[in-house]
Amino acid sequence: MRNRAGVILTALLLALLCGCAPARPAAVYQNPIDFYYCDLEDPHGGALGALAKQTVDLVDPEITVEEILTRYLAGPDDPALAAPFPDGLTCESVTILDGVLCVRFGEAYAELSGIRLSLTNACLTKTLLQIPFVESVQIETDGGMLTTQTATAFTEDSFLLNDASDTPLSEAAAAEASAGEAETEKG
Repeated sequence: MRNRAGVILTALLLALLCGCAPARPAAVYQNPIDFYYCDLEDPHGGALGALAKQTVDLVDPEITVEEILTRYLAGPDDPALAAPFPDGLTCESVTILDGVLCVRFGEAYAELSGIRLSLTNACLTKTLLQIPFVESVQIETDGGMLTTQTATAFTEDSFLLNDASDTPLSEAAAAEASAGEAETEKG
C-alpha cells in the first residue's frame, strides 16, 4: 500500500514539474510593431528623418503578413503622420522565399515616382523588416520588380532610390550636356 502511494505521489510531482516548463512563445511577430509613415510635424528631419512611427498592437499572434499590410495601408491614426502611398493602395500578393518578402502592388504603386516613391519604399521597408523572418523586401508592380540600381531587394541600408550620384562623372556630365543641347535646340 505504501509503495503504491509513493508511485502515485511521484507521478503527481512529475506532472506538476511538467507544468513548470517554460512555455513556447506563441507570437510569430514582434508585438507591438511600428508602422512607419511621413512626419508632417517635422518633414525636414526629426529623429527618423522625414519619417515617424506609430506603434500598433497586432493583438493576434497568428496574424498574417497580408493582414499586417492591410492594417498598415489603411493609414495612420495620428494626424501628425501621413501615408506616402496613394489612397486605396492594396496588396495583390505576398510571398516569402529565403528571407526575401516579395510584395506585389497594382497600378497605383507603379505610378509613384521621385521623393514620394523613395518615401513609400522607406516606410514599407522599415515596417516590414520588423517581421522576424524578413531579411529584405522586394516590391513588384504590374510593371515589374522595383529596386534600386544596386540591389534587387530593399534592406535597412538600401531602400532609397539612387540618383545619378553613383554614375561616373564623365557619364553624368555627358548626360547633362546632352540635355542642355536638346534644350538649346528647342529655344
